Amino acid sequence: MNIKDHVLRRLYGASISDNQYVSGEEISEELGVSRMAVSKAVKQLVEEGNEIEAVTKKGYRLLSITKELSEAGVIAGLCEELKDIPVHVYEVTESTNKNAMDDIVNQNMNEIDPEKKFKTALYIAKNQTAGRGRLGRSFVTFPGRNIYFSMVLTPGELVGNNNSDIVYITTAASIAVLRAVKKVCGIELEIKWVNDLYYKNRKICGILTQAVSNFEAGHIEQVVVGIGINFVVRQEDFPAELKDIAGALYEEEGDEVPSVSLLSAEIANELIELAKGLSEHTFIEDYKKHSMIIGKKISLQNRAIAGGELKYAIAEDIDETGGLVVRFEDGSVETLHTGEVSIRKAD
Repeated sequence: MNIKDHVLRRLYGASISDNQYVSGEEISEELGVSRMAVSKAVKQLVEEGNEIEAVTKKGYRLLSITKELSEAGVIAGLCEELKDIPVHVYEVTESTNKNAMDDIVNQNMNEIDPEKKFKTALYIAKNQTAGRGRLGRSFVTFPGRNIYFSMVLTPGELVGNNNSDIVYITTAASIAVLRAVKKVCGIELEIKWVNDLYYKNRKICGILTQAVSNFEAGHIEQVVVGIGINFVVRQEDFPAELKDIAGALYEEEGDEVPSVSLLSAEIANELIELAKGLSEHTFIEDYKKHSMIIGKKISLQNRAIAGGELKYAIAEDIDETGGLVVRFEDGSVETLHTGEVSIRKAD
């Protein structure tokens, strides 16, 4: 962590705990650098849009973090467990999931000492040019301010260590986004099975999880959780075919719009916390509570069969594994799992 990142993290921590001032001398002693270096870092942070008050004999106090995406802003909002992880921020990139996967492959090809490999890392971009969605679909980038976020997780101490646990990470990710948005934005989202998040009956977030497997050892080595959020997008800017489907957390910039950096950090915080309890499925109750389809009539198209028959059913429940329990028109009951079907509201 460089001086600037440390200063902002320190000021942010003081601001949320008790709105305290932090002396420049205290920070310089912590870092083993001069007061001039601390002052320079504060000046850089102000130039980047952070509002910092300086008072003689009191020190510095953070009044607000810039709403724009910044590496320093993300690091400032990360919990203690994540404070030293690699954080990569891009103005524009092809795909944050691709960036993450490329770095994982490079680590493996270069035979880096396992102890020196990153176990967790963040990749966040303002814009993507070639994002991917589920089932091979492209992930459309809309004009406006968005979040393209990928987090690398490694099975072990902080994440479930069994392949059977890792399959729940996508479900956990949807709850991580839901909780982070509630905490940072004060907005309640709904979940459309399997892992899409909706606000005001429009999709605002999609999730794609990719795994790197060791076929010889027969286990998953690392997982990349990709999350795309329409943050500030005007409704009229969506393509005509998506105007009634896609939406955003906010339609216009305003004082109520929070920092993209802090929302991104909070998603990472929530996700790492949920990853610890994958085997206990502690998030399923929250997942069910925020489901937008339980009790409603739905239509299902079996994509495993070309031209598969369109069926209608009632979405009755979500079981402890995240499977969707449906009752078909003939009275038969079936539990559906990720990847078997696509599903849409029928009414």
